[in-house]
Amino acid sequence: VRRVGGDALRPKRLALDRPVVLASGEAHRMLIDLAQIYDLSALDDYLVQVDLIWKNLRYCSDPRNIEIVTGLPITSLSRPAPGEIGLLRRYSLSYITRGHKEVLFLSVDEERTSLNYGVFALGPLVRVFQPVIELSPQGLLTVVHQSGPRQYTRSILQVTPAGVRLIDQQYEVEKHEKNKESAPQKSEKKK
Repeated sequence: VRRVGGDALRPKRLALDRPVVLASGEAHRMLIDLAQIYDLSALDDYLVQVDLIWKNLRYCSDPRNIEIVTGLPITSLSRPAPGEIGLLRRYSLSYITRGHKEVLFLSVDEERTSLNYGVFALGPLVRVFQPVIELSPQGLLTVVHQSGPRQYTRSILQVTPAGVRLIDQQYEVEKHEKNKESAPQKSEKKK
């Protein structure tokens, strides 16, 4: 990883804990969180390239461009993680436009040091109703937002002193009954 027009970034650790060994004709696919390996906190354009070393030969992928941007803020909540005293975390919701759609993101930062615990894409956003964000005493962070004309997404994240992870997303669709003037009723949850 390097900045466009700049030097390569120093990795904080190796991308893999151990080598991946493949037999002839075998394929392997993996997802790597670059923010765990490189400091991508600066808003900038970066080039990402994968290098593969085999029998002392280096094979390089084509470089891909990624841009680190801030989203447009919606709301935020400041609370300590369960079990922490004195360290506030800010749970911020923002959105950006991608491919003619708005996408909701949650960013979790320590307020005093700006240490980022993660950025989570929570899905499409329809900005009719304000998203709701709540943190329970047990460390469950819940975000509910409108994700379609009559669809809502409930994202549940586990917050601990060590970090934050997305543990579940549920989708709810409002149903309208014909010939009734009542408010919409929610259907069963889909996973």
